[in-house]
Amino acid sequence: MPNNGNNFRHALAEYIRGWGEGLAVEEEKYIGWRFIGTPRKLDIVIMNPQNCRSMAIEAKLQETSGSAFEKLSYALDDCMAAPIPSIIVFSGRYIRDDMKAKLISSGHGIEVGYENGAIADRYELLKQRIYIELGMNYFPFLRPNAAHGLEIPMLGRMGREQAPYAPCRSKRISKYCFAISGWSCSNSDM
Repeated sequence: MPNNGNNFRHALAEYIRGWGEGLAVEEEKYIGWRFIGTPRKLDIVIMNPQNCRSMAIEAKLQETSGSAFEKLSYALDDCMAAPIPSIIVFSGRYIRDDMKAKLISSGHGIEVGYENGAIADRYELLKQRIYIELGMNYFPFLRPNAAHGLEIPMLGRMGREQAPYAPCRSKRISKYCFAISGWSCSNSDM
């Protein structure tokens, strides 16, 4: 019987399928074992058939007050122990700000909007993350910036946009960014 959590998971899977990139997207797929010894059933598993890289998504929706903190903390521990790269995609007005901050700062949480059965990925952070994990080109999502070339939307703790930075042309860019982007620059660029 469908519930709001299942509807959220299905809407998320359909959103990803709608990108038209030929990704294999499966819902409720068993992958390995949980850290407590039970079979691990992941909400969404995505595979890039071009290079066989895969990742998992745990979809969490909290539309009522309750024990979201405990459930999300458990989901984060489970996500970190998963045998393939995994993230938690969450939505809901009853997820406390401190829990949102914990998920996002862990590097495993991405917040999306969800209303009337539709996913809203305002800055396409989910799409960028999936493309990066699956070894796909995410640069088309970068917005043009007249002063610096390309701009990457950066979100702070509470979802507010932070100051952008410019790739490669800027001396402010971190080496970490080059590692995840696959770009290379000469030492004079850094």
